[in-house]
Formats: sequence, structure tokens, C-alpha cells
Amino acid sequence: MQEREYRSHPSISHSMLKEMAKSPAHFRYAADNPPEETEDMLRGTLIHAMALEPQSLEERFIRAESIDRRTKAGKEAFAALQQSSEGKSVVPQSMWRTAERCVEALERDVETAMWLSEARGGSIEVPLFWSRQGVDCKGRPDSVLADGTVVDIKTTAMTLTPGLFVNEIFRRCYHTQAAFYRSGILANGGEWRSHVLVCVETKPPYAVAVFRMGPQVIGTSDAKISQWIDLYRACCDRNEWPGYGLVEVSTPKWAMEEAV
Repeated sequence: MQEREYRSHPSISHSMLKEMAKSPAHFRYAADNPPEETEDMLRGTLIHAMALEPQSLEERFIRAESIDRRTKAGKEAFAALQQSSEGKSVVPQSMWRTAERCVEALERDVETAMWLSEARGGSIEVPLFWSRQGVDCKGRPDSVLADGTVVDIKTTAMTLTPGLFVNEIFRRCYHTQAAFYRSGILANGGEWRSHVLVCVETKPPYAVAVFRMGPQVIGTSDAKISQWIDLYRACCDRNEWPGYGLVEVSTPKWAMEEAV
């Protein structure tokens, strides 16, 4: 299935569903206004391709060499290249170099190199479609290994310091994404073992780390998926997509301590 076909498929993806963590209004807006690709998104997609499917680079990307986008002429040349790209993503030279350094860092480290090698031998970005709680869902894990381990490549501009990045995993809903993928894999008759995040920083020294989420984390995260889907169905039934609603205010702990 082509990228455009997958994106246009009407089933709900995790990137849409997680907007329910904010409010149904956020979900409705995201569903009606698909986000345009940002530079961070493009960089992440490029790193994924370099790391998992380097043979696809030529058919998916154009490397904009010797174009200085800081100048007016450079901006015009870059825009012209985008116009003539025939569906390929045009990548600035600086972004291409950053992506190369990220992948080199992943391949230098023993732990991440092992997982990268395993991921390349798995089922890469195979679309999954399934029904859950009466709702059509879709997902596309980076790689699913034969033993049911999901390997997901993640890039970040922040530090991968374990204590900090674990918080980021939950803030970015990577935990619910893992639970969502597990749901799709099991619904399609596959096996699931764990979900592994192979991560690299996008700034020097391009540090890397591996974070693994097992059944306990995914089990509690799956309950959140169920809540979001139930809320989605209720909003569909009423055709109402409210914001935050009534919020009762209580004094936060820090304010109480300041008052003493």
C-alpha cells in the first residue's frame, strides 16, 4: 500500500486517537485538518528510511545539494525543486547530513546496532487494519520481528537521559502507541512480546538509547486506549465534540506550601 493510500484510509490511527487525551474538540480538529509535514517530521521520516530501508531513499527523497536557503536565490531554487519533485520529499543538505550522523551513531553502538539489525529483518512498516470496540483502526509499526517484538525508531532533540526520557515517553504517548499496535497485531492473528524504542538524539553527540516496554506498561496503557475509543464513539453518537468542560479547581500542593 502506498503512503498516500494509507494516510487517506478512513480508519483511525493512534496519532489521531491520542488527541482525545486533550479533548474531543482537539480530535475533531485534527481529523478535519491533517497536519502538514514539518521539518522535524521530515527528518524523522528520513532517518527511518536510512536506518530501515536505505534502498528506498532514491525513490522517496531528493537531496537538495548546494542550495543555500538563507539567500533569496536559494529559497527560490529550493521551492522550484519541490515543485518538480514528482511526489518525492526534498531534503535540505544540512538535514541529510544530520540524518546520516544519527544513523551512524545507531550503527556504532552495540545495543542499538543489534536492534537495528533485527528490525531490518522484520516486517517493516506493514499496514495493519482491524476493528476494536466497533471502531475501524489502522497502524503501521516500524518493524515487527518474528517473535512478536515491535521495534520503533524514535528521534528527539532533547536528551535521552533515562529518568527524563521515560517521562517524555508518556508525555508523547509512545506508551499508548505501543498498546495500540499490540491491539492491531493480535487482532490480525500475530504474536506480541514487547515494544522496543531505539532512540537517537538529533544533536551532537547523537547519543543513543534503547527503551523497552513490557506487558505491565502496555496493559495499563491499553486501558487508556479503550477509554479514548469509548469517548470517540460517544461523541460520534451525539455528534458533539466538546472541549475541556467544567473543571473543579483545588489548591495545588506547591501553592499550599507557599501559603504556610
